[in-house]
Amino acid sequence: MITFKNIAGNKFLAVGTIQRKSALNGEKSLTGTLYDGKDVLNKIDKGWSLEFDGEPYVVTYFERNDNDNSVSFDAIHKFFWDMTKKVLYSSTEISGSHTITWYLDQIFANTGYTYALNYSPAAIEKDNWGNKTRLSLFNDLITSIAGEFEINGTLISIFQNIGTDLSTIVRYGFNLSDMTLENDATSFVTYGEGFGAYADQENQTGERVHVTYTSPLAGVYGILQAEPIDDQRYTSQANLQAAVKAQVDASFSVSVQLSLYDLTAAGYPYKMANVGDWLTAVDENLDFKQRIRIISIDDEFSADGTRISYTVTAGDIGLTKKYQDTNASMASQVANAIVSAGQASTDANLALIAANGKLTAYYVGSYDELPTTANEGDLGWVISGDGRLLYIYTKKADGSYYWEKRIDPEMGDQIAAGVTDAVAQANAHTDEVKQTLSTDIDTAKSQAASQASTAEANAK
Repeated sequence: MITFKNIAGNKFLAVGTIQRKSALNGEKSLTGTLYDGKDVLNKIDKGWSLEFDGEPYVVTYFERNDNDNSVSFDAIHKFFWDMTKKVLYSSTEISGSHTITWYLDQIFANTGYTYALNYSPAAIEKDNWGNKTRLSLFNDLITSIAGEFEINGTLISIFQNIGTDLSTIVRYGFNLSDMTLENDATSFVTYGEGFGAYADQENQTGERVHVTYTSPLAGVYGILQAEPIDDQRYTSQANLQAAVKAQVDASFSVSVQLSLYDLTAAGYPYKMANVGDWLTAVDENLDFKQRIRIISIDDEFSADGTRISYTVTAGDIGLTKKYQDTNASMASQVANAIVSAGQASTDANLALIAANGKLTAYYVGSYDELPTTANEGDLGWVISGDGRLLYIYTKKADGSYYWEKRIDPEMGDQIAAGVTDAVAQANAHTDEVKQTLSTDIDTAKSQAASQASTAEANAK
């Protein structure tokens, strides 16, 4: 059961399935389909919220389907909603250099949220700061300090890098049966330049810190130029050189999709994948060996709250940066939720609509994978050796339901074997009776002959 709240705070219960997405930029969003709970199905409206897995979410989109009386919805973590609806107003322009805690104190003041800054970034300078939504200011600040954050309830934890650098190696064909590599060359570049502080701050037309970087891949793909880094905060040529190199090297990204089963089979130490963890992916067929990072997690829950699928997307630093840049804002959070609502997700219990359009057939690998709740008459096909067993969701006399076995591919052999055994037993029993009867007749004959001889002797 899923608990919803209306704008008055009244609670209502509904039944449905949920898909959740967690990503490196702190994203937590849901999509779902509700098919029971008339109060929610009939009354859900803007401003409604729900709680899922101990975290609060706000419904951002919903759609009723009159054909099956269901409701599909999207929701985002309440932090993104609240911080988008709160603006940091300022009657005077705020400019100059301030510590990161000063900026964070302004952003989080009177919001109901707190922050924990878990490293010490240097002070930064902002011009005309303020008069924007607090989420926009927060995202800009995170980008400025090259930080990352995660959300737990009302606490926002900020790190230089979240996750752990693990020794886990996933190798295609060895401990990973299926690894999908996606290469993104859209922003691929091989050359970059950077411009830093002026030698004379009073002369903005004179010499300034200037560096160039050419990737070794330029020998193969030629010179593909990146937009320059223009930032006067760089006073060190070495630091600016490192920034340009990182920009060029990160322009070609690779992503890998894995299942949680694959990860644990490959030696991943946790039952639940953690966003930000680093792995090493190897595919000799593609000559690929690279450290990759878990950047998003998609899991799906059945109506009873059981997790039925779990997909992990990992990528290199280029894709990581791409996720942070494109997903940090409220608008993209909602857009991603709508897009993901239309995508098919991996379902461990593959459900197909039966020919009559009313019943559902579940194709699973074992009896334990059949759903604990279903509609009367639903079919469950369970793999058994080279065949499948058929179970039907059947109602008992007491009103409860169970999966009743109806067809067993081995049943014919079992019956044939049973008949053969019964015939053999009958034949054996007949032979035994015949043998016993023959023995009894022979005994009776012998006794009769003996008695006749005795009677004859006595008569003489």
